[in-house]
Amino acid sequence: AMLELPWPNIRDLSLRGQYPASLSERLFPEFLIRVLPQLQTLCVRAAPQNTLPRPPILGPSMTSESITLPDLRSLTVAYPDPADAIFNISAPRLTHLSLCDQPRYYYARGVPEHVPDWFAAPILRASECLGILQRMETPLLESIELVYQADTAEDDLLRHLATYPRLEIVELHRYREHDPDPV
Repeated sequence: AMLELPWPNIRDLSLRGQYPASLSERLFPEFLIRVLPQLQTLCVRAAPQNTLPRPPILGPSMTSESITLPDLRSLTVAYPDPADAIFNISAPRLTHLSLCDQPRYYYARGVPEHVPDWFAAPILRASECLGILQRMETPLLESIELVYQADTAEDDLLRHLATYPRLEIVELHRYREHDPDPV
């Protein structure tokens, strides 16, 4: 229904809850393309279902196109797909980026009996976070939140974070590659 309505002045868009099982992979990207040019804040904190573990924001089909979002200041995506075209954007004014988990990944690990059967928790690996950050044009980034599982690219990821000259706030939720590994 939202796709059929005009949204000429929307600046902040926040979607929370869970992705419906019947969500078409094209509906959400088609809606976002209509509202993206004027957005200042985009927050998608929706729990993925195990039938569609990493739902698309823009989807991988737009990866060859460059999208400039001159006013986007904040981007939050829970359980992002590293191949999603949302990370190919040019957002020269982006100051906050969150690649997070919602609901928190540790619920699925720590108390699986309290997690619904439909819920999937595909957190990113450190190498996937690094790949996303290297693709994005975010020269003014001041704050970042990353949820990831450690892998061989973790040191490179942390070095990359140090290249943002304006970065003031870093929130890392790091999960060990193997449970017995030291934190």
